Amino acid sequence: MKHECGLIRDLLPIYYDGIASKESVTAVEEHLSECPACKKIFFDMSEADKIEQVSCEKEQSERIAESYKQVKRKRRRKMIGIIGLSVGGFVLVSVIARIVLLAILAGAVLIDGMLAKPDVHTSINDYKIYRLGPGEDFGTGYGRLMNETIWPEEITDEMDVVEFKLVHYDPFDPQYLGYMVVQYAPEAYEKEMMRLKFKGCNEYLGYYGITGFDDYEIAAIFTDKDMGHGLVYALTDGEGKIVYVLMEYCNYFFDLHYEEYIPEEYLPRGFNAHEFNPYRSQWLKKNA
Repeated sequence: MKHECGLIRDLLPIYYDGIASKESVTAVEEHLSECPACKKIFFDMSEADKIEQVSCEKEQSERIAESYKQVKRKRRRKMIGIIGLSVGGFVLVSVIARIVLLAILAGAVLIDGMLAKPDVHTSINDYKIYRLGPGEDFGTGYGRLMNETIWPEEITDEMDVVEFKLVHYDPFDPQYLGYMVVQYAPEAYEKEMMRLKFKGCNEYLGYYGITGFDDYEIAAIFTDKDMGHGLVYALTDGEGKIVYVLMEYCNYFFDLHYEEYIPEEYLPRGFNAHEFNPYRSQWLKKNA
């Protein structure tokens, strides 16, 4: 062999990489054709490079795949985040919208309550506005709780209506109060007193502080002892005059100053149905 194995083996790397000179290439190829040992070394070098290349390509593919997976995970998280924000935003907007709507409604109710004015009727021709008809109660909404039939079913020719006032007030809950003073002829008076006798008188002393009546006798009285919604009664002077009084409310007090609408002489002595009345406090404490 023209060249020694050691020299050829030193040239193999640059020969394999294709950077050897023309003379070195000729020398290596001549030697490899004659030396099996150096030829095997060259083949082993080539095979190792292929394995390394495959390994590198595999590693690169794995890196690309992992990178792609990371991109997909990021996109997925982003989409989930966007969907979550969208759903959360929708829910938040919905909640805020409901709160705003409730606030508007509450404000409207409050303003409506603040602006509400008593509806006052003083003409006896308006009696039928609240009276539903023969044998029925007033259209106050409390008829099923209160014995409103203490008041006459209708205004007849036998009745000389001296005074009449009926008030409807609805700031938040409907409230009604009124009175009617009627002068009867003797026979009609006896007939009406008999009717009122059958209406009866339930317990009234202590109800909203009532201790009695000063100038009149009770012909009939109904007090809503169970729910505290008020009272309906008829008074008489024993000489043909009958006074009918209606006072109905809820939450155990009147928003109206009833003394401004009903003369004091027709109100029960000691009666207190203002907002912070003792009866209300006791009733609420008892039924808490």
